[in-house]
Amino acid sequence: MLPTPSAGPYHATVPRGYARYVLAIMFGINLLNYMDRYVAAAVSPLIQKDFHLSDTLVGLIGTSFLLVYAVCALPFGYWADRGIRRNIVGVGVAIWSVATVLSGLVGNFAQLFLTRAAVGVGEASYYPAGTSLMADYFPKATRGRAMSYWGAGAAVGIAIGFAGGGYIGQHFGWRTAFFATAVPGLIFALLAFSIREPLRGAVEARGPQVKRAFDSSWRAFLVLGGLVGTLLGGWLSDRRARKSQKGYLEVGIVGYLVATGFITVALTAPLNIGPVPVFIPAFFITVVGIYLYSGPFTAVSQNCVPPSLRASVVTMLLFVSHVFGDSHATFDIGLLSDRLGSLQLALLLVSPAGLLVAAVLAALGLRTVEGDVARAEDSWAQRGTGVKKAIEPEPVPAG
Repeated sequence: MLPTPSAGPYHATVPRGYARYVLAIMFGINLLNYMDRYVAAAVSPLIQKDFHLSDTLVGLIGTSFLLVYAVCALPFGYWADRGIRRNIVGVGVAIWSVATVLSGLVGNFAQLFLTRAAVGVGEASYYPAGTSLMADYFPKATRGRAMSYWGAGAAVGIAIGFAGGGYIGQHFGWRTAFFATAVPGLIFALLAFSIREPLRGAVEARGPQVKRAFDSSWRAFLVLGGLVGTLLGGWLSDRRARKSQKGYLEVGIVGYLVATGFITVALTAPLNIGPVPVFIPAFFITVVGIYLYSGPFTAVSQNCVPPSLRASVVTMLLFVSHVFGDSHATFDIGLLSDRLGSLQLALLLVSPAGLLVAAVLAALGLRTVEGDVARAEDSWAQRGTGVKKAIEPEPVPAG
């Protein structure tokens, strides 16, 4: 039986059992998040055939989602650092689930483009608020593991989205695949609204615990842009990070380099050499290498800022990575594929080079990450004398 939180909308303490319950909900939401994305990829050949689309237009559908996702993350991230995060998560999951239902009802490319863009709105509201929420349920010592478990939902969602979406699409039609993804999302939206909102700073070793903080501002978003170079890349492990915060970045760099080699093998080697499979293990190792960064990268991004700005920094990272990175990747690859006449060659030109760039950018943070974490902790600890500015005013009792 789960521990019963304190009365009211906020946690003053964070019971371990309840934190794990929240982690389970967030795992499910993240699974559905990526399942929804990759169902669209799995059924894209069927959509392409029905609507007579080129590879470029198919890629543009992915661009519509990612670009809207990046831009909409800005206002939602600002709201998440000032509002009740569980409500923002619930709203986001509900929006993308309804948009996914609509994706199954479209009659042409333009309508599908708009509904996938609307999915981006929902996911943009969920991720910054969810990251900040999780960071206030798990202390720094276990934050990397918690974020990794949460991030594992992405890998499971990708697998289910590709395999399940492809199976449903082939046997029951691509529209049914969208419907099957949307229904669980609506259920998890309701679960998200039921989560207890933790106090900001609830699990910090030093500093105040506050209901609301108002540090986040549009001016602060310019300030936070300076952290992007430090926070690009990173992974594992909480054990390594006990000695140095560089551990989060170092394993991520190794993952990117491993993925660079194995994606090249996966794209150029035959499926099998005699009875020995080549593509499947090479692709599997590639995916493992790429996703090594996920949980610890999220953790180090949260460690580098005080609790009152955690959603904002996630927002800026999302904006930079999607606007300048993957928002146009599907379009670029589709365009290259149409021009070169080979999707394989287009992927080979883009993927290894992109992973090497990621490794270099992650390495830029090695020099400054320790100082950034220390400054964030000191900044929050020094707020002890200014708590009244951050806490909502309470009524003064009579007498």
